Amino acid sequence: MINTKRDQYQNLLKRKIKLKPGYNKVILSSNKCYIKKQLWGKHDIKLEDPYKQNWIGPLFKHLDQDYTVGELLQNIVPAPKINEALKLILYLKESYIDFIAPDYSKDSKEVELLDWFTTNYRSLIRNHEKLRDLLVNAHVVVLGGGKVGSKLVQSLLQLNLGKVSILENSSDKVTGSLISDHAYQKINSVMLPKEGWVDWIAENKDSISLAVVAIDEFDPQFYDSFNLCAINNSIKWSLLATENSFAYIGPTFIPQQTGCFQCYMMRKSETDKGYSEFIKHLIEEPQAIKPYINPSVVDIAVGYFILNLPYIINDKPQDYISDLTIGRQFQLDFRTNTIRSENLIKYLSCPSCTNAYINRKG
Repeated sequence: MINTKRDQYQNLLKRKIKLKPGYNKVILSSNKCYIKKQLWGKHDIKLEDPYKQNWIGPLFKHLDQDYTVGELLQNIVPAPKINEALKLILYLKESYIDFIAPDYSKDSKEVELLDWFTTNYRSLIRNHEKLRDLLVNAHVVVLGGGKVGSKLVQSLLQLNLGKVSILENSSDKVTGSLISDHAYQKINSVMLPKEGWVDWIAENKDSISLAVVAIDEFDPQFYDSFNLCAINNSIKWSLLATENSFAYIGPTFIPQQTGCFQCYMMRKSETDKGYSEFIKHLIEEPQAIKPYINPSVVDIAVGYFILNLPYIINDKPQDYISDLTIGRQFQLDFRTNTIRSENLIKYLSCPSCTNAYINRKG
């Protein structure tokens, strides 16, 4: 297959860049920079903007800080200078710059967990700090007061959220033991049987920024009923679950922007008919399977989800870093130390959410 120039350009924007080994940058001002093989010797190349528009220095300052080319051009370089900056990067490519192309955007991709976190953690933190102050009016509802839900609530309390609610039933009895009395007073704790959670969500739909289903058990029937509630009431929601040595982060479902839980199940069933039959059996004969919950796995899953939370709440699915769980699920496998990304629900595909979309447009 022959790549078009547009494909090549898009591929370039997704790559991270850094100076080749042995080269150093010496930033003299916002308009002048040297690239040197020897810090005590003569410079190999001098980069200078004669028009003094203050982009050369900032561009090279951020060169080795885990940015993609697209992020550098969009966030650092003034719009009139983007083409010039891109030409400069291409000019330096042969001798001075290395391009790194870890591509985690394919439908299904496995990479080393350590490599993935090393590559993305700093970018997540950097963007997370920018967005965190925007959460003051957000209301996040956690469904489930077990080990996963309780840990999530603990982490949510550290953010500057407007309101945190948790729906729990008497069988959970975990939330209070994991959270201090002082912190627990900040939570809107709603004690209801699990069967009443969907109705509560529907009644409070106008105030909810995001609902997170974080129950310890595997319960497809509940997922299905909550999904219909979310579709009918335009509620944005995410899945968060762990079992044994696995963590499942996402998908995040956004009404009229992504597919829904049914789309997700349809996509999974396309490649595994046995899985489809298993889910159908659980729904027809209601039962919730309770897997072993590993606290260490829960900690990592919740931490990862929290980093993505500001993007979800602020509706930025188009951003590079923010696209972590929107329309996709990340599966962490701690037996083999790998992470698997699946783009499962980028588009509306099942009758339920498609009809809801048509009705709203109509």
